[in-house]
Amino acid sequence: MRRKITGTVGSVLLCVLLLAGCSDGASTADSTAVNSVSQSSQQETVDTTATSEAISKEEQERKAALEESERKFKSAENYQEGGEYFKAYSLYQKVIEDDSNYTEAQKRATEMLDLYWKQQDSLVEQGEYQTAIENTLDVMSFLNMTSPLDNDMGLERTILQVAEKLAKNCGFTNPKAEIDADATDWYSKIYSIEIECDGINGKTLDSMSKTKIVQAHENLSEKFNEVIYRASFGTFCRFLLGDIHNNGKWYSVNNSSLAIETDAERENQDEEPASSASSGSEKTGWTTGGPGVGKVPSKSSNSTSNGSVPSTTAGSSSKDSYGHTKGDAFAIAEKAVKGKLKSPSTAKFCSVTEATIGCSGNTWVVRGWVDAQNGFGATIRTQFVVTFTFASKDMYSLDSCIIT
Repeated sequence: MRRKITGTVGSVLLCVLLLAGCSDGASTADSTAVNSVSQSSQQETVDTTATSEAISKEEQERKAALEESERKFKSAENYQEGGEYFKAYSLYQKVIEDDSNYTEAQKRATEMLDLYWKQQDSLVEQGEYQTAIENTLDVMSFLNMTSPLDNDMGLERTILQVAEKLAKNCGFTNPKAEIDADATDWYSKIYSIEIECDGINGKTLDSMSKTKIVQAHENLSEKFNEVIYRASFGTFCRFLLGDIHNNGKWYSVNNSSLAIETDAERENQDEEPASSASSGSEKTGWTTGGPGVGKVPSKSSNSTSNGSVPSTTAGSSSKDSYGHTKGDAFAIAEKAVKGKLKSPSTAKFCSVTEATIGCSGNTWVVRGWVDAQNGFGATIRTQFVVTFTFASKDMYSLDSCIIT
């Protein structure tokens, strides 16, 4: 009996122990499973957060782009209302596809470009040359251009049209203009505009005397200074008359002296080493066709037009061959400027040190400012550029006096 009870008790204890072990194993398994689920849940949370942040950043960038696009559209409308059609065109072009105004913006861009060219052509035809050029340079500045040729839309067309009109008015037959891409650095880049023509006053240049050719060039150069140079004064670039091309020859005027070269001679100069001729020079080509179309003639490296501005680099001389100084040059410039002021007695000029004075040979250029009363009695400040050449110690000729 005792053995049975003992066996029964042992069996019961064994069962209890076995059940306890099973319970602990189950608890451990359950704990492992819970930890695994928890880690998985945490990873999913991290992934979801990263995805949400990426989506949020992308959405913010898209929202910012849309807001910028909407601002451009609104600015374009303002420019359109103000008659600044090219600026409107430029901004309509920048409206993005996600913008609800995209289709309308593209339509308006086409219209604005058409209106801009009609406006410019109309100004040229009406003789409003300076306004037309000022509009062109304003657009170029708006586009942050550093060269009048730095565009694929032909924005320089208006400048060339004006040059051709001026040349025609001065007796040049069928004039075609081009811009020499090789600029001269003088406070801002100065570009030469060269003229191809059939002749002057019905005569080919090789049948004219040198004196007549020089007179014709200087006459046109003066018109260039009055209109094109004046309109471009103070901008990122300026324009002066370059050489004349007729019947396969180039005519260069420098200080009333004429130099003549054939196309072949110029081409030979272009083939010289870079040390003696400018390398990388290029042309726009004859813009509107006519004589010389298809040819890309080059400008002589040592050619300087009558209206060109002498270099004022560190190596330039502070005296000319007659011994004149910068002080002498400034005194002559003052006299020339006073002759154009409404009230010269009220003029107060900048000092010699404030002015920019350069000399090349016996040709001087003086650039500065003057405060003087206008016709209404108000004192205003104007900028001036005076160019003149000494023929002897006591004689000089005034090439130009431009006041803006």
